[in-house]
Amino acid sequence: MTTVAEKFYGLSSHFKRDLIEGIRIKDIAPRWTNIIYAQSNETIAQVFKKLIDNSILSCPLLDVDTQKYVAFIDLFDILSYAVDVLSLPLDKDESWIASSQFQNTSCIVLPNKSQRNPWYIISEDAPLQAAINSLAQANIYRLAVVDPAGRFSSVITQSRIIRFLANRSMELGEMGMKTVAELNLAAPLTVTASNNERVIDAFLKIFNFGISGVPVLNEQNRIIGNISISDFKDIGFSAQMFRKLFVTTEQFLDSKIVGQSLPRLIWCYNTSYFSDVLSKLRANGVHRVYVVKSYDMICDGVITLTDILRLFSSYTS
Repeated sequence: MTTVAEKFYGLSSHFKRDLIEGIRIKDIAPRWTNIIYAQSNETIAQVFKKLIDNSILSCPLLDVDTQKYVAFIDLFDILSYAVDVLSLPLDKDESWIASSQFQNTSCIVLPNKSQRNPWYIISEDAPLQAAINSLAQANIYRLAVVDPAGRFSSVITQSRIIRFLANRSMELGEMGMKTVAELNLAAPLTVTASNNERVIDAFLKIFNFGISGVPVLNEQNRIIGNISISDFKDIGFSAQMFRKLFVTTEQFLDSKIVGQSLPRLIWCYNTSYFSDVLSKLRANGVHRVYVVKSYDMICDGVITLTDILRLFSSYTS
C-alpha cells in the first residue's frame, strides 16, 4: 500500500529527492555543547524542577552506574506518575510537589510512565526519511541520536523535522498549494475542555486519552484556546504555582504572558494551503493547529505534527 501522500496527492519522487532524500539525521539534529540530563540517582522532584527551570519538556536519563543514557523523561511522565500514583486531583491547599513520596522517590520509576515516551535509538548517519518513518508510524515525539560509536549525541524531534520542512517550503511545489481539505489533513476533534472546567481536569483528559492537548470551547461551542502538556511548565514547581491547576481553563489562558508562553490559539481553515500550515507551526512553536469555520470559530478538526509527518513517511501498511 502506498503512502497517504503518494496515493492521494501525487507526491513525486523528484519532490522527495529534493526535499528529504540525501539529508541525514546529523544534518538537522541540534548541536549541543552542554546536555541537560537527569541522573538515575536523582528524585522525581529534582528532575521535575530541572525541567521547569530550563523550560524544557523532556531530557535524557543517564544511568550513573553504566554512564550511559538509557531513557527519556518528560513532563507527561511526571503528570502520569502524579495521576496514577499520587491519586490526583488533590485539594488545592495540598501539594503533591511537597509530598515525601514525590520528594524522595527515585526518578527511575518515570521513564515511559506515560507509555508515549519510549527510548528509540537512531544513528546520526541514518537518512532523515528513517526518522520520519519511525516518528510517524510509532506516533512518538523524539528519537535518541547516537554517533558511530553508539554514544548518545542528540535528540531528533517531530518539531525539529517540521521546522526543517517549513524552512524549505518553497520546494513543496504543487503539494504546498494543496488545501487542508484536499489533503484530508485534519483529524476529527474527539476530546475538548470547556472554558469553565478546571485546568487540572483538562490535564486529566490529556492523561486519560493519551493526547498532547485539548481545545478549550466557550458556551457557544467556539474554540478560544488550547491546553497542552507544554503548559505544565507554566504551572511551576512551587505549591503556590501548583494552585494554578484549580482555576478555570479560561482564567489560565487569560493569565498567559505573551512572549513567555505558548500562543493562546493557532488556527487555520479547510481552505488554507499546506505551506501556510507549516509556516504557522514553525512561527509559533506549537504542536497542533486547529481547523475552524471562518465565520464562527467552530472547530472542524485538528492537525498535529504526526499528521504532517505521515504525509512524508514511506512506511506501508
